[in-house]
Amino acid sequence: MERYYKIKPRPQIDVERVKRDVERQRAYQAQNQSELAGITVNADFLETGESPESLMNKSVSLEMIYDDVYDAEKEVYEEISRKYGHLLDGDKKARETELPVVVANLVAKKNLNVEEKRFVFHRVANRYAGYDILQPLVADTRITEFGGNGYKKLWVEIDGVLHDIGPGTKLYPEIQFTDAHSYEEFVRNLFAKTKRSLDKLDCLERAELPDGARLSVSWPLVVRVPTFCIRKAPDTSKRYTSQSFIETGAATEDIMELSGILTKGLCNEVALGATGSAKTTFNRIMIEEHTQKERVIGIGDSRELNPVHPHYIPMQTVPRKEKPIGCDELIAQVLTMRPDRIIMEEMRNAAEAGGFMKIISHGHDGALGSGHAKNPKTFMNLMVVWMQESGTKVEERFIRQMLHDALDWLVFFKRLKDGSRKLMSMWEVLPYEEGKEGFNRLYYYDVELKKHIQCGKLTERTYQRCLENDIVIPEKYVDRTKGVVHA
Repeated sequence: MERYYKIKPRPQIDVERVKRDVERQRAYQAQNQSELAGITVNADFLETGESPESLMNKSVSLEMIYDDVYDAEKEVYEEISRKYGHLLDGDKKARETELPVVVANLVAKKNLNVEEKRFVFHRVANRYAGYDILQPLVADTRITEFGGNGYKKLWVEIDGVLHDIGPGTKLYPEIQFTDAHSYEEFVRNLFAKTKRSLDKLDCLERAELPDGARLSVSWPLVVRVPTFCIRKAPDTSKRYTSQSFIETGAATEDIMELSGILTKGLCNEVALGATGSAKTTFNRIMIEEHTQKERVIGIGDSRELNPVHPHYIPMQTVPRKEKPIGCDELIAQVLTMRPDRIIMEEMRNAAEAGGFMKIISHGHDGALGSGHAKNPKTFMNLMVVWMQESGTKVEERFIRQMLHDALDWLVFFKRLKDGSRKLMSMWEVLPYEEGKEGFNRLYYYDVELKKHIQCGKLTERTYQRCLENDIVIPEKYVDRTKGVVHA
């Protein structure tokens, strides 16, 4: 029996529709300035001196929500999709600056009272251009991290301490999701901002949001209910400086001064500690305050440092099935870009550890990195394990010798029970000698006395390293009778 197969015709492009979309966009751009000029005046729900953008960052709620409020909200969504679709598909700047003004203009025409208009505007504008109902958390510079363990279990981190938010709490009691479905949709829409989508196979995902925040999502079957965690970009949270560390007791003036000297002297460093212990913040301070005239390139699986720096270039690995871009490919590219300093943002696996070894062993001094370890010895052991996992066919003693020859100093951070972060210890790395520890402890934090104590001084080796780069270490930090000179 013969079978006949119907050939599916190739879809035709609706040329006339494309032309209409282009004409509509041009017409909008032509009248955009007049619209922007008059919108705030016409939006009667805005307070004196208040702009649509500032209202987006406030908490807005209603005690009772009637059907006509939801009907008005639905009409605004439909009108935006019908008339202003080009803003939704346009660049990030247009979406963040023009779309809130358009939403304000549409909401102002609805037959609602002032509080209802503010409520509808807040929901619609933040749905398109912000973080939906969680936008006030982004605007609150006290908050460094926030997330959800379910639609009734939202939290924020302020000064290292976790706080519950939502109904019945003192902090943002008005913020809540209506049900589990709206919570899951929020997580999906949030992840969609990364130009990717979640499905049943994507149980564990990490991505960078358009504003630079780091998003981590866990999805069933790995967890019972979806969870998410957002570490805010430095631009939207409190920025720390050396003075901030001194004032909060995270470190002393001498420790921060010596750290700056070693950074300017192109000494290779690794900041150690658990997640959220301030190691990334410390490296960001070193980059912002001591490398402004240098060309600095950062490498990692996420752009987490984000320093305020005129010549900082963040480069990110791209995990994909076809032509993935890993640390090796990034390092090969970076070496052609005239770097003064290369940063390994965080070492979590063998590939990143191997990349950092290449950087510090190939003559590119001044490298900064961070890793998860509780002391220098553990970090060195972890590096050896990672190097062996990566397939390096070199004896362990040679790996240790390379590490001790290339690294100059280490700092260890910890977040204490009260939420405060402390630089717990600072170490100089000494040349490798089998049977010896190979570290010189310079400072440590005495938990009982609650203060930092100097317990050692740098050796001649580190003094000469800095001197080679025209940086002289003050005598109070160095004992030139100890140590050997770099080869």
